[in-house]
Amino acid sequence: MEIQAKLLAIVSFCVLMENNRGIMEKAPKYILEKHNFAISPFYIYGALDSFNQQKVIVWGKKWGIDFEAIITQMQKDYYEIPQKEFREKYFMQSGTE
Repeated sequence: MEIQAKLLAIVSFCVLMENNRGIMEKAPKYILEKHNFAISPFYIYGALDSFNQQKVIVWGKKWGIDFEAIITQMQKDYYEIPQKEFREKYFMQSGTE
């Protein structure tokens, strides 16, 4: 997975964890459950509500990264390429990245 897509997953996870006094106030089970979504920017970004999705977009703009273009491409690819290829392109592979 390319670096910008990885950053999208990381930023989305961080935004998800910042609500209600931050990550340290969350139950370990909740953190692990949401972290499992972070294996793919497609799923972790999709787990956010629209307000928090906009936070992710703003962070990308601050860094000069067009997260909106990445999201649009992921959504297009989800419907247009075989699922195996989609997973290879957008999911972190444990031990290989």
